[in-house]
Amino acid sequence: MPPRQIHDLQQTMIYDYPVPDKEQVIVRRLPWDYRGGDNYQVVMDMECDPEELFDAMLDFEIQAETSHVIDWVKIIEKTDECIKLEMAMLPEIHPGKFLYKYYPERENLRIHWWCYGVEGAGDKQVWESIDVVAHIYPFGKFSRAIFTENFTYCKGQLTPDATPIFAGVGNDIINRVKERRKRGRK
Repeated sequence: MPPRQIHDLQQTMIYDYPVPDKEQVIVRRLPWDYRGGDNYQVVMDMECDPEELFDAMLDFEIQAETSHVIDWVKIIEKTDECIKLEMAMLPEIHPGKFLYKYYPERENLRIHWWCYGVEGAGDKQVWESIDVVAHIYPFGKFSRAIFTENFTYCKGQLTPDATPIFAGVGNDIINRVKERRKRGRK
């Protein structure tokens, strides 16, 4: 049998980690890409089916209460193709309000979202743009979500290591799955 072919970067990312056998979050800070800014990869493994994880990632009604970084979320518009929302992080992390668009693809277990504006941060605004792609993969009784995130900083801003924030985000999603189960929203 010929060796397994890895055809693209996403497949490399999937198989570059141990096969999940426990709940965990792994965060890697990656090199800058053509857009500039910092790149991170968040890998989150949890014992659940992929659809349950997908639905939890898009459950904005309980996102703030299950998060260590988000203060509040307000859905502006929701269709099958796009979810438009406003979100604020805790003030000690970032002031202002973020405007996001989420594009879920249930059939591919993929979510693409980006920040298309920040309001009210004034001279304390840190990020110029945020672009995230998440894929969810089944591994037997486990599911793995891989987020690839790009943050382009405003001119003059330092680029501190945000690994702890992303580890928190991964754990927040695990908490959201568990909270949905408690509420019977599996």
